[in-house]
Amino acid sequence: MRLCLPMTLLFMRFLRRLPPGMRRIVLKRVDGEGLDRSLAKHGEIAYRHEGRLVHVDLRDRVGRQMVKHGFTEQPFIALVRRHFTDAQGCFLDIGANLGNYALTLAPYFAKTLAFEPNPPVFARLQRNVEANPKLRIEAFNIGLSSTSGTRAFFPNTQGNSGASGFETRREGIEPLKLETLTGDEFVENLEQRIAAIKIDVEGHEFEVIRGLSRTIARDEPVIFMEWLGETMEAKGGFETLHDLLPGYTFLAPAALSNDGRLKTAAPKHRLTELTPLVAPYRRKYNMIYCVPDKQVGKLALRR
Repeated sequence: MRLCLPMTLLFMRFLRRLPPGMRRIVLKRVDGEGLDRSLAKHGEIAYRHEGRLVHVDLRDRVGRQMVKHGFTEQPFIALVRRHFTDAQGCFLDIGANLGNYALTLAPYFAKTLAFEPNPPVFARLQRNVEANPKLRIEAFNIGLSSTSGTRAFFPNTQGNSGASGFETRREGIEPLKLETLTGDEFVENLEQRIAAIKIDVEGHEFEVIRGLSRTIARDEPVIFMEWLGETMEAKGGFETLHDLLPGYTFLAPAALSNDGRLKTAAPKHRLTELTPLVAPYRRKYNMIYCVPDKQVGKLALRR
């Protein structure tokens, strides 16, 4: 794919080179909606960032966020790099979309398996995997769940593929019937132990964990996932998560305040530490980290 470099995309290259805090300031000073409209006109493009070639569709919100930042969720990725890498283990990226987590974290694991059930999104993920063969990523067009079979999948057709999933019905949208497997069934013959699992499946996280119950009991991987409060509370919230993950401690990204305390409510780029997750809980966490109790004591956490 030819790399397009009109003025808007040159501005994106400039943005990607800025530190996160400065990038946030610049983006707050521009017309965000106008910038997104301009980007969307370019459709599918490719760009290079941190030695990776990344293919995105700028008509989709996920693609626009990627091209602005290089990779998204960078503070949460940095926490994994600092605390939870394993050069001998396998990383599962469940709900991979374009492969943001897979592309950034693959060098820190022996193997990375990326799962994306949505066919058109998977095609872009596969393109990114093929464009970066040295990263040892394998992509699979399948959903992981609590049972194997088929499930109704509800694609977001309004320009935000990241909001698609098995949970949220959409008015006037015909669901897709997509294949699912349990994670236990998928990884049972894998040579490497599962060292880390990222789950971002729009409220289907508990089902994914149930389908990986044997693997989790055997390998005790670190699990990090998005937490949509209202959706998860309807399924039992943190009480259910404790039942599904006995022997785990839950941590949240936090920022260090001027008085030396850690707080979870802060701009994303300031979330550079981990702190135990305690009530009262927030409505949403961009990421929570579920860590085996025996591993928590080895982390260099601020108190």
